[in-house]
Amino acid sequence: MKKYFKYIFLLVLFSCEKEELPIQPHIPGNSEVNQISLLPDYSRQVFYHLNKNETVSENTKTDWDLLFYENNEEHHIILNSSTYAKSASVDLEFDSEINISELDFISDSPEGINSGLSITNIYSKTIVVDRGLNLNGTQRGYKKFNILEINNEYIDLIIANLDNSQYEEVRILKELGKEKYTYSFDDGIVSIFPEDMSWDLLFTQYTHIFNDGTTYLLTGVLTNYLNGVSVAIDTINEFSSINFDDISSYNFLTYQDIIGYDWKYYNFSNNTYTIVDNLVYIIKDVKGFYYKLKFIGFYNYETGEKGFPEFEIQKL
Repeated sequence: MKKYFKYIFLLVLFSCEKEELPIQPHIPGNSEVNQISLLPDYSRQVFYHLNKNETVSENTKTDWDLLFYENNEEHHIILNSSTYAKSASVDLEFDSEINISELDFISDSPEGINSGLSITNIYSKTIVVDRGLNLNGTQRGYKKFNILEINNEYIDLIIANLDNSQYEEVRILKELGKEKYTYSFDDGIVSIFPEDMSWDLLFTQYTHIFNDGTTYLLTGVLTNYLNGVSVAIDTINEFSSINFDDISSYNFLTYQDIIGYDWKYYNFSNNTYTIVDNLVYIIKDVKGFYYKLKFIGFYNYETGEKGFPEFEIQKL
């Protein structure tokens, strides 16, 4: 049976991945149903483990601002796109006066670090962050920072308000084997991301960039793409008919937002969210096992409130 996969034209970008060990034959899992609580205001971020079919950790989305990520001696600074955060680099000394209206604020690509980050030069003289929105939709304000040094032992930076008030020097001490460090302009160093191999999907709001360049805060699912999670999309076959033997015919992509938000759409005729019927996601987890997942709802069982993605999942 012929299958159709969205984004197939991008497959060539991932043809040079490391060779992987094949998964040994195993007994498929049972079909299970789960529901994730993001709350009606979409204030939660929920990290989810496919094999255990359970939440690993969760946090309020405004708990952090920056993610410092190091891989193969490359350093990246990732914004918290769940708050609609953006940044701009300024070629001015740190204590210089900054006119916000003259800055060009940019969002991180929702596809991941290889598709473009807002902060392209981490050693810019000054990086200004628009912190996005509070949970009630009001503005969170601005902060500026400058990276002084990154080495094997620590990350040194200076942070202040735009008027240079609340100036502080910060040192983030590194831990052996740890690649990610999250920082809050309000609370300092915070623990947000679970251990790299302990989660597969992140249910959250995130900033999406449309083809015309406009941005919008959407609610959906991001993947642990930095640790090997990849996804194929089947719009032809029924969930029940897909099995392990079909895997070789799928094209798997490692974009962070390959699941994204469009498994649902807003029905203006009845002012509710409707689940797209013909979407099945085939997901390879952080350990190389495969699962099929289909969304079946977006509303709480008991209260009828939105913000509770429900899905059926089965290990292949």
